[in-house]
Amino acid sequence: MNIDMRSQLSPFLAGCIVTAGLMMSQSAVSTSGVEPATEQMIQQAASNTAQAVVLALQEKEHEQLDKIPDPLDCNSFSWMESCEEINKQAKLNPQAPMRVQRKDGLEFNFPPGTPTPVINAMLNDSPAATQQMIDYLDELAGHHQSLANRYKEQLWAQGGLKNVEMSADRAAAKQDLPKDTIDQSNVKITLLYDSRCAACKTTLANLRDLKDKYPEIPVSAFQFNADPKAVERVKEQYGVAARMLTQDEVDRLRSTGVQVVPTMWIDNPTQKKRLQREGTVSLTVIESELEKVSNYRNGGRG
Repeated sequence: MNIDMRSQLSPFLAGCIVTAGLMMSQSAVSTSGVEPATEQMIQQAASNTAQAVVLALQEKEHEQLDKIPDPLDCNSFSWMESCEEINKQAKLNPQAPMRVQRKDGLEFNFPPGTPTPVINAMLNDSPAATQQMIDYLDELAGHHQSLANRYKEQLWAQGGLKNVEMSADRAAAKQDLPKDTIDQSNVKITLLYDSRCAACKTTLANLRDLKDKYPEIPVSAFQFNADPKAVERVKEQYGVAARMLTQDEVDRLRSTGVQVVPTMWIDNPTQKKRLQREGTVSLTVIESELEKVSNYRNGGRG
């Protein structure tokens, strides 16, 4: 057959070629005893038919491949002579990694499914290629966020999963129970904060939740910056006793080593034991520290 076999064919097309070959062999067998000229005509007709079938299937396959987006933007890689062939092989073998070299010779082995903007940015140092990757990742993140919101809304609307027990809800409910190992009568919390500090607001919110679980634990907050209205907002929003420090009080605290806000003190007044925490402190950590400090007895745990 007069077919260019230099390009790699898909397994399906290769199978068609084998089938065409069998057709030709069968025609040769079935024409035994026929005049040579007639036999030659039959074999030529079978050969032409097989060739036409293979060419038609090959053209059909090329049409299907053309519908698949190219992994490489060959317009951006004029120096890559094998760009079109790499695209073809990648589409013929979608589960195989794609091995490509940059212009400087650095080699990459891209896993199947690597997005085109990411591949282009890895192979091309241009600002445009980098921006395309950033835009793609930004759009992808937005899509995932939108999908997550739709999933959550629909899941809540139907009242959760019907056939799966919500173990996370049980765990959260268990966490909401106060620990009986914390002696609320033997501990107090002091928070030094700045109303402009995001970490301070997070810790204040955690203290609000703590007060809901352990209402007998005294919680006080002292504000470093001079903003009386902010103090009132803290009292109202977080439900803790708060006041603004004078500049002299701020200076004295600084001189004793308090350099970071938020700073939290967890005190055992009976044993005069203090634990100091700096930065954002989660509710789980606060509870753990309360358990240790409230049970401190005579130099050791109670």
